[in-house]
Amino acid sequence: MSRWRAPVVLSLLALLCLAVAFCMFAWSATSGPHGDLVLSAAVGLTAASPGTALLAVMKERSAVRRFSWFTASVALLSCLAAMLIPLAVGWVHTMRSYFCDKFLQHKVVALQMYEAEYGALPPADRWCDALGPEDGGDSWFMCPERPRLGCGYAFNSALSGGSLDGIRDPEHTVLLFESDRGWNAAGDASLLPPEPRHGGRDMYGMVMAFSPSRSVARTALMDGAAGIVWDPMPKDR
Repeated sequence: MSRWRAPVVLSLLALLCLAVAFCMFAWSATSGPHGDLVLSAAVGLTAASPGTALLAVMKERSAVRRFSWFTASVALLSCLAAMLIPLAVGWVHTMRSYFCDKFLQHKVVALQMYEAEYGALPPADRWCDALGPEDGGDSWFMCPERPRLGCGYAFNSALSGGSLDGIRDPEHTVLLFESDRGWNAAGDASLLPPEPRHGGRDMYGMVMAFSPSRSVARTALMDGAAGIVWDPMPKDR
């Protein structure tokens, strides 16, 4: 029986690596400032699993001149999981984009509620401070792809202290957008991150009530083909 101990232990260790890696991939989508570290650890564990499983097969073959269905299955599963690492990493970034979209929509609705209560949007230079108490705390200002920033978004300064009722094209007018400038950042397209966070695309929250966030390719924005409006453009113009 002792001849089987090492292969079985190694196979179980390979399965444990896969199970922990699976949990870490899921956690890395929303794990705050440690998301990228957790993602790297998940990739490392998944990559280490085939080596451990194949070592179990070799030890079993050396001990009993054959290998069981268990060690063979674990080795096959581990190799398959390692081949799927790029898909797993892509899934993590897709989920981060999904959560970024939801966080951005939440803040747009909070700004709409602020404007309905006070009759105007907050001043651009303290929009985060204005939303903080009613927006659920600092965590709601986080973009999952930039969790170390105090706030991963910026306010369209052209709308500072203005009213949403005076906007001619609310469906395409930017209210919030992604930025690396941190807390209370406000301005225009010049504040966008140097590199888009979501596969070459940036997220925008539009003025229109309950309008979903827009994901726009940076190239389309630079070419002027994105249909993004920064000037509030009053209806009477």
